[in-house]
Amino acid sequence: MPWAMDAMDAMDREKKARLASNIRDFWLPPVIPRRRFEDVTALEFLRDYVSMSQPVVLTDLPSAQWPCFDRWTEQFLLSTLGPSLVSVNVTPDGRADAVRGLEAAHGGRCFAKPLEERMSFQEFWKSLSGSDEVHYLSRQNDSLREEFPALLEENFYVVVRGEKIFTLLPPASAPFLHESHFPSATYRRTTDGQLEAVLDEGDPDATSLPWIPFDVCDVHVAESFPDFAEFGASLALDVSVKERELLYLPAMWYHRVAQKGVTIAVNYWHDMQIGHAYLHHQFLRDAFGMDTFPESES
Repeated sequence: MPWAMDAMDAMDREKKARLASNIRDFWLPPVIPRRRFEDVTALEFLRDYVSMSQPVVLTDLPSAQWPCFDRWTEQFLLSTLGPSLVSVNVTPDGRADAVRGLEAAHGGRCFAKPLEERMSFQEFWKSLSGSDEVHYLSRQNDSLREEFPALLEENFYVVVRGEKIFTLLPPASAPFLHESHFPSATYRRTTDGQLEAVLDEGDPDATSLPWIPFDVCDVHVAESFPDFAEFGASLALDVSVKERELLYLPAMWYHRVAQKGVTIAVNYWHDMQIGHAYLHHQFLRDAFGMDTFPESES
């Protein structure tokens, strides 16, 4: 019955509109706050930001606690790490871990992971200004301990050099982000040295991954993703994190990250504690049917 479906769609849109309104009115700050590091006590940080799941940028970090500000110069890094082998992510345009189109022979879209290449730190540093491809020195799972032990004793999550630009969306905006499942792929070198996304068909555990299928900063997104255009776009907050600044990003917040120029940052994170916030977030996803899997996986 078409009229029944129309009524359900209208109710669904009404729920989304109310959710977006409640997020803006009762939780989302108008801007990400910026506080001087020395002005925030541990109690204030816990009360105002951690317990409220609110991001904050702490500024004017002291060199006494982060010696990397003064020590991590180009000369120091090259002399300390120059010949060391490191794992470097390589993409055509800097968009790693993103939904991309496959080559014409395959068609469709995929979740493309970067190509990982081993090279010396000196070669990586040279590639930052002498390559058409985008090289990014970033690896999960304790990379400082595994690949940069010489720097291990002097770090925390902080921008040491350059500037990171974050676009943040609160966890409750999940129903507006059109999350879908995509086959997993990884960039590989073709015979002529170019980068091409190739499906991970040999890995049964990576056949499908949930991801947001668009760039939330794309001004043309409204045409294809109306829920985000109508409800989600107004919930996005932009914040820049510059040298000697630290961003506290609570668990489950969606984030898109870009940078200006050569940027060095240290990212420290730990697993969240499962409490009422996670349960409510999971219920929200279930209520909007977000965690249903493709038929091929059922």
